[in-house]
Formats: sequence, structure tokens, C-alpha cells
Amino acid sequence: LRTNKTYFLLLTLLLLGTCRLASQTPATVSFLTVNDGLSQGMILNILQSRHGFIWMATKDGLNHFDGTRFEVFSPDPFAPFAIRGSEVRELFEDRRGWIWVSHPEGLDVLEPASGRFFHLKNKGNPLFTEHFAETPDGSVWFTYDNKVWKVSI
Repeated sequence: LRTNKTYFLLLTLLLLGTCRLASQTPATVSFLTVNDGLSQGMILNILQSRHGFIWMATKDGLNHFDGTRFEVFSPDPFAPFAIRGSEVRELFEDRRGWIWVSHPEGLDVLEPASGRFFHLKNKGNPLFTEHFAETPDGSVWFTYDNKVWKVSI
């Protein structure tokens, strides 16, 4: 009698699991291109922020996608708080929600609330990095010029 109950329970669980799997809809795949507002088709890095936004590093600017449209951040030599470089290569979000943006012209930090980019330099020279990390105290670490750098904010 015990084996019949066990068999019936296993069969019921198997059937319920099969019904659930059969009722799930397949994932939908869509492609976003320059026709959708992306600044450039070559994406070098991608980041999903804590707020769910998608940030894309391209060869022609930083792209912010909110799920419906793109906002493109491009250099403007007359705007002091604009991004400095157009070929964005690396992205990192710290615990404050600031987006660290690395490009050959240097290292910028975007404060999303204000939309302003702050430019980090070493004795007047632009910093460029490809690796980021953050420690529990909020310090951001990165590599540049065969050295490890620490920014405490």
C-alpha cells in the first residue's frame, strides 16, 4: 500500500511539472540597432544598472537604454561636464550608482542624477583603465599604467 501511495504521488508531481513546463511561453528575442537609436553598432561593453537601465559602451559614445528609447552621451568640447571620449570601452557601477566610464581619452565618472561627467586625471594626464573593483568601504580600485589605483570617495 505504501508503494502505491509513493507511486501515485510521484506520478502526480511529474504530471503537474510537465503541465507547467508546457504552459510556459518561449522567450522573445529582439534586436536593437542604429535604426532604434543606438549610436553605433559596435558594442564594446554592456552594464545593467541597479535601476534596471542598460548602459552600452560603443565606438561612438555611451548609450543609455531605458527599455523604450536610447539616450546617447557624446563628447562636447564646449561642455565641461560632458563625456570626454567617444570610444567607450569599459563600464562599472559603484555602490552609489555612479557609472565609471573608461575610454582612450581618460576615465570619467557619471553621476546619473545630475547627468554630469567628472573627469579623473593623474597630474594632468588622463587615466584609462580596463579593470574595476570596489571594496566594502566604497573605494574604487582600477589598474592603469601597470599600477593599481585606489579612489576613496
